[in-house]
This record gives sequence, C-alpha cells and structure tokens, in this order.
Amino acid sequence: MTTPTQPPNPSTSPTELGPRPGDGDDDGLRWSPRVELAPGVVLGDRYRIVECIGMGGMATVFRAEHVEIGKSVAIKVLGEELARKPALVERFLQEARAASAVRHPNIVEITDFGYVREGLPYYVMEYLEGESLARRLGREGRLPWSVARRITLQLCKALAATHERGVVHRDMKPDNVILVESGGDPDFVKVLDFGIAKVVSDDGDRGLTRTGVIMGTAAYMSPEQAKSQAIDARTDLYAVGVMLYEMLAGRVPFDGDGVMEVLTKHIIEPVPPLRRAAPRITGAVERVVQRALHKDRDQRYASARALAEALEALDEHGRAGGRWWRWLLVLLLVGAAAAGGAWWVQQGSWRREPAPELPAAEPSGGVDGATGEGSSGRPSSDDQGGRDGGASLPPPPDLPSDVPDVPPDMSADLQTGTSTGALPSPGTGSLPSVDELEPAPAGSTEAAAHDDEGSTPVELPKPPDPSLPDVLDDGSGGEG
Repeated sequence: MTTPTQPPNPSTSPTELGPRPGDGDDDGLRWSPRVELAPGVVLGDRYRIVECIGMGGMATVFRAEHVEIGKSVAIKVLGEELARKPALVERFLQEARAASAVRHPNIVEITDFGYVREGLPYYVMEYLEGESLARRLGREGRLPWSVARRITLQLCKALAATHERGVVHRDMKPDNVILVESGGDPDFVKVLDFGIAKVVSDDGDRGLTRTGVIMGTAAYMSPEQAKSQAIDARTDLYAVGVMLYEMLAGRVPFDGDGVMEVLTKHIIEPVPPLRRAAPRITGAVERVVQRALHKDRDQRYASARALAEALEALDEHGRAGGRWWRWLLVLLLVGAAAAGGAWWVQQGSWRREPAPELPAAEPSGGVDGATGEGSSGRPSSDDQGGRDGGASLPPPPDLPSDVPDVPPDMSADLQTGTSTGALPSPGTGSLPSVDELEPAPAGSTEAAAHDDEGSTPVELPKPPDPSLPDVLDDGSGGEG
C-alpha cells in the first residue's frame, strides 16, 4: 500500500496541469505514477528499499538505506506508465540534472542516478525528516508574519541560486517546500521537485514544452504561465507571492470550482486585499505582496534578491524598520552630529571678541639726554614692539623743561648706544606710566657712561621734580 506520508492539502492544492502520456499519441490514456518495490529490494547494488513514503505527479518516492554505510536516502522512481513515453523520461532526467546543477543549502541535494530495470529510471536525493509547508498550513491555517517572512526569505535565496544557473522551477507550491530542523531553526526550507523545471540555455527552450501546454499547479500559476506564454524567473516569484499570501491569510488569493476558473482569475481579477483576510498585517507587508502578485511581470520584483531585500526592509512586526532603514538612520545620525559639531565651532569663532586696538605710538629713537627728543641712534621699545608684532603704545609724556643738561661726554655715549641707562628693554610692548615710576633715592642716580678711552662715570644731579620719569637708573639693570 503506497500511502503518501505527506499528502497534498486539498484545500490549497488545486488540480495540477501537465502533459499526459497520451499527449501527441492515439491512446489518450491517463497515467499513474505508481511503482511497486517491495522492502528489501536493492537498487544499483547500493540502496536497500525500506518503505514507500510518498507519491507525486510523476513518480513514487521510497526511503532506502545505503547497504555499506547505513545512511538513509530518498529514491524517486519514475512511474511505470510514464516511463513508456520518451518525452517524459527526458523530463525526469532533466529534473535530476536541474536539481543537481544547483548546490544550495535550501535546495534538496541529488546524489546519484540509475535504473530499476531497463527504461525505468530513478535518482537518489537526501532524506528529509520534516513536513511539507502544505501540511503545516493544513494544520495551523495561517502563520505569523515573522515565520512567514523567514520561510519566504529562504525561498528567495533558493530561487536566486536556481535562477543564476538558468533554471526556472515553474512549480513552486507548498507541497514542494519541506520544513526541517537545522541549526536550531525548526523551519529550515528545502525546495524539491524540479520535475517541470525549465532550463534556459543560450539556445532557448530545450523543446520539452510545446506551445499551448500549460505546466504547473493552477492556484500558484502566474498570468503568463496560465496563458501558456514565455516564462522567466519572475514566474517563480509570482508563485512565491501566492505562498506568502496563503501563509498570512490562510487561503490562496484565487480559488474556484474548476481549473479554468482559477486560471481566469489569475489573468484578469485584481488580488483580493490581504488585510481583509488578515487585518493585523501592516500596509507595508501588503504592498510587498501586491507587487509580487502584479499581473504585469515588468511591475513585479525583478529578481529573487530584490524580493528578499524588500522583505528584509521590514522588521519582525511588518514595519518598515528592517536592516536598510537601520543603516539609513545611522548615516543620518552621523551626518547630523558632524553638522552640529561644525556649527558649534563656527559659533564659537563668531563669539570671540577681537582684541581692542591701542592708539598708535609716534615713532621715536633713543632719548636725547639734553632735549628728551628721539634720536636715531637706538631703536625704542615702540619700534622693537612693532617688529615683534606687539601692540602700538601711547606717546611718552612730555618731560619737564627744567631737566638739567647732561654732560657732553655722557650725551655722546647715549647717542652711540653705549650707555647702561635704564632704557626700556626691546620687545616688552609697553612703557611704565609716570605714576608707576618711583623717584630714586637722593644721591643714587649715576650714569655708567664711558667714552672710547674708558672715562670714569659721571654723577648726575638729582632731578628737582620727584614725578620726573627715571630715564636713567643707577646702572644695575643695564645691559652691562
């Protein structure tokens, strides 16, 4: 008794369409995928049949064990009636080639190929312990957005790898999606059944699909597929959109009493609003589903990766707060911080008050001992400060008119710059005010003036006015 362990969900898997064994022949017989293999039968001297685990549209699937290492495998055997038709045998071989051509964690792995007997082919694939998405939906009705999103993202990854190898699945549906436990993920996706996959080569179609032949399952067919038009990768994305709609709403978007009614709805009727069946779904989620189910394939997502990016842009609650939006927020915050820092620095420079300008000082040279007027013999502190970039200084106060004359010898020394008198040091940038100067003690003011022959110092008389600036000190602070 060959009872499928994972039967299709009748409420979500309408009639499958495809060629019959009589297509192009006169017998017109309908076919059966049944194959009888008793437990214990060994295929290819390597695989011992354990039990029948399912039946699909074209083949029967058995669980077997490798006779040497004991590893469990699944063996898919083409139905005996179908094996009489060379076109269907070639299609079965194409399924094995298409699936084995793509190595991806989310695609079932094909490991071997052989014949039960002459003309009856089989291929070996990894054995999956899990359940189909169809059975899961039949048990739970609908899935939370976070679970549906995770499953759909894996479907997109599998299809991206498939499409990059030029393979279009053409029969994406919940029965062909197995959920297994892997790496702590209880809903790890495995895509299988490439039985009607189309391999697109440089020469186009390989001729396995004739014009007017509709291939696939009606509830998941794209409009172009329903009209038997040329198909491409976007055909698979439409089917993924139908599955996402079904996972969220608990039913497919288009259903009917017969195949043609369902196909007609895919072609002409708008997609029923998702939030009417699932009110808690966000508008952002519904927009993604609506675009995946667009009648015009040019308006759908251009690739499986593009659909995956749209799903990743939504968070676990269906809001537009996924990875792309998080990166955008980070960039905006960094830009705002940089702009704010630049504004703060600029504001600080605007608030700095400029240094007050001091009145310009009249240029003067050395002080003439007799008249108090500037001479060109020695630069004053004003000149030195100007060269050093110091502030301009106010002019010195007028000296009293009753200052006694300086002896000629000392006057000559002052004019030649050899005096050690207390002239301000160059570069100080300021002169002491009159009030800051203290009169020297009586009898202490001397000029350490020397002529070229080493003349002795001459004692200067005490200034009569105590407020007179101490232009000449006692020689202790001179340059020496």
